[in-house]
Amino acid sequence: MLRKVPGEATDDGRVPTAGRLMTAPAVTVLRGATIAGAARLMGRGCLKWLPVVDEEGRPLGVVSRGDLLKVHLRSDAELAVRLARAVPGVVGATAAFTFVA
Repeated sequence: MLRKVPGEATDDGRVPTAGRLMTAPAVTVLRGATIAGAARLMGRGCLKWLPVVDEEGRPLGVVSRGDLLKVHLRSDAELAVRLARAVPGVVGATAAFTFVA
């Protein structure tokens, strides 16, 4: 079985370019957008990355799915302390948490 090597000419002799592969128009988000708004936009478009632009549409950077998740991730110890504060009298341990009274 023969495969095409990226960057090699196609059967019609044309070399693939970024412009031929890109999504257009580009889906972008303003730098002032909320995290929730950016996440919804990424979810609706099944996007893994989202370019961030300024008010004139100039690119500033890229936000990824991982970047958005990190905002909501907490360590097991932090979650255990929050749970213990929220539910008085919770004492015990599991594989994932150590609860403090």
